[in-house]
Amino acid sequence: MSLAHRPAARFFAAFYRWNLQNRPSSLCAMFSHRHRCGAHSTHASFARSYHATRHLLQQPENGLPQQNDLSPSKIEDINGILEHTDANQRDATRIAVTDIPDLDAETEALKSSLRALMRNVPTSVAVVTAAGVDPKTQEHVPLGVAVSSLTTVSMDPPMISFNLKEPSQTLNAIRAAKGLFRIHIPSANKGGANIVEKFSQGNHTAAYNMRRKSLRKLWVPIIRRDSRSTDSMAPQIWDDDVQAAMECTVTQELPVADHVILVAKIDSIERRVLHCPAVLYFQGKYMRVDGTSIKVHAAPTPATSDQTIQKVWDCAQFPGEKERREYMEHIKAFIKADKSHLELGNLNIARLIMALPYQPQALGINVRVLVAECRSEMGLPNPQLPVAQRDTPVLDEFYGRLAPSSREIVIERAKKMVSHDVRFLDLEYATLLQHLGVSSFVKDLLPSDIMKPLRAAGLVDSISTKGNDTYNNIYRLEKIEKNLVQYMRTLRFEEAASRSWDHLMEHSGGDNSTKPYFRNARPRLLTMTQPVVFSRENLDISGHVSEAETRVVLRRIVHYLFVSNQSQYRRYKGVAPGEILRRVHVDPTITGMDVEYFLAKIEHIYQFTHHFRDFAPKVNELLGGWFEYDITWDELKSRVKQFVEATPLRATKWSKADQMAALGLHHYAKVQVPGQDVPQEVRSDVLLATLVAKELRDFYGTGTPRENTAIAKFLKETYDYEVHAKAHLQPDRLDLEQGDSSIELREAMLSNLNVDVSGGTMAKRYK
Repeated sequence: MSLAHRPAARFFAAFYRWNLQNRPSSLCAMFSHRHRCGAHSTHASFARSYHATRHLLQQPENGLPQQNDLSPSKIEDINGILEHTDANQRDATRIAVTDIPDLDAETEALKSSLRALMRNVPTSVAVVTAAGVDPKTQEHVPLGVAVSSLTTVSMDPPMISFNLKEPSQTLNAIRAAKGLFRIHIPSANKGGANIVEKFSQGNHTAAYNMRRKSLRKLWVPIIRRDSRSTDSMAPQIWDDDVQAAMECTVTQELPVADHVILVAKIDSIERRVLHCPAVLYFQGKYMRVDGTSIKVHAAPTPATSDQTIQKVWDCAQFPGEKERREYMEHIKAFIKADKSHLELGNLNIARLIMALPYQPQALGINVRVLVAECRSEMGLPNPQLPVAQRDTPVLDEFYGRLAPSSREIVIERAKKMVSHDVRFLDLEYATLLQHLGVSSFVKDLLPSDIMKPLRAAGLVDSISTKGNDTYNNIYRLEKIEKNLVQYMRTLRFEEAASRSWDHLMEHSGGDNSTKPYFRNARPRLLTMTQPVVFSRENLDISGHVSEAETRVVLRRIVHYLFVSNQSQYRRYKGVAPGEILRRVHVDPTITGMDVEYFLAKIEHIYQFTHHFRDFAPKVNELLGGWFEYDITWDELKSRVKQFVEATPLRATKWSKADQMAALGLHHYAKVQVPGQDVPQEVRSDVLLATLVAKELRDFYGTGTPRENTAIAKFLKETYDYEVHAKAHLQPDRLDLEQGDSSIELREAMLSNLNVDVSGGTMAKRYK
């Protein structure tokens, strides 16, 4: 700001603050009237006291959440509010402040210092609920907000206070309910933190759906005569992780800047006999009183009313180069539309990432560099990026799950760099990865993956002495990796899979600064240190998956998630992607498919589906890009033949559902069989089994000894059919005009399947 403009800027800023602090308070006037009329004044006069000249009270209830606020697991407001506001309210706020000049540098510095200071002050966390109705559906909704500013004011009478940031739908609802509301005190455990998390996502349709689906004992009163209803008619959370609830009535309202302090009288307390303390909030994390953190599974935040940016979910299968570039452009437009996203501080970058529908790092998009690029394009002064990021491209070349071919390119680049100057290895590891074109968020890439080939090529000493205990270059991280692998080998699988990274770093010579380099590699570390759990006997899909294997993995994931049962889906959806893969007998380090995107897309569908009965059909619709419902007879035979010849062992072991997925067919796919008037389901007892068995018989003798033995064993045990090495192969048809061996095989199969053959048709025998 130039010197000539500073007095004017200070005047307007001071005037804005004075105007906020001197607005008339509708509640103050109301409560003075109430005290004059007695404590039990009628509801009619009480309700009219809330009319006030606050234009923001007219905001709709079903807007999307404000993008500048986050869940408390990511960011906190020093004023004690963890609430989102809806999109329309956000716009109103922006209109009110965008024309006001920025505060001077001294004030900004003071704000930053206060914010940093208050991060280190532990605060209690509570959930405030109030009666609310969706204006579109007229449905009673679980409206509420998490606050970190709750405190007692007096004990005689019992009074509490907290503050809300305006505009606030929760504040509007409290006013509409004549000052009545309910406060819940969550316990200091994962369940309690999860409750707070769910009420930190704003008040809109997706957030209401999320709360209903995630909180098992959330009850929203509809009628007053229900014995469970209270005077406030506020939603009630009677989960086991809520240790107490209070019914309250507002007695005083005090506007301060852009917040409103509410003072309320406690009307009643409903307390459970629990020994667990209440959850705390400290340094952006949920905490217990002993200082240990509480981690919660944060569901994706329905972030923005800009539908363009939601197109990241429109991929028919997985996002490729075209889709990620489009997503990058959509993010740029989103950033430029809201200048609050143009700040480069860590806190603001975290806000931005949480405001997006899908994590950009997962697609190799460097958000900090992208924000800097937006500032340059808008002609804004651009604070210098860290040295390591000044020449970094927005899009990393390699990200996510690295295919074998990508790893080879990375290794060759590393060899060329080190042969030119070995001091590249002295760089910060994140900087080294950037020089190699690799995202810092890449999965399953370990420092040794780079160092071993360099040693094999004679470019690095076999024993490194350059690592130290403070600088995170590849030498130090390789040492930590070695210690980590040795330590994880001493643990049982359950321990190795669940131990916190703080614990693992403590036992391997690492610290908080080294955790990010290993966090995405836990599946890889588990496969290295738990060979029995991840043996070939337990996993039948590994490496770089083919298209057929991709379809089988997708089918198994959907089957595991149990998308037709809400309680089961809620139980399993929080399982880590790597562990889900292991449970469905797939190596968690597979490449060639974006498992994380697929799971995130299913969760996105779940969060935006109002009625659970519509969830499974939408997931089926999602799978339409991979599986067909109709197929011709000739095409079916061709696919079965290709499947058996490519993977004969799997043809003998995989379930019928997996076989159909490998063929690219939906579970209910149908085929028009020659001689049949009505299309038949491919999964019927006879049809697919007959085709697979015939191809296995024809393939016998041309495979490896292991494959031939497996085929002979399968046909003998399943159909009591003795297979013989073939001297000559002839084309077969699935009818009675076959050679003797074909008829023999077919009759053996049909007999085993309890099927009669009469008049050239197959009929199931019922006993």
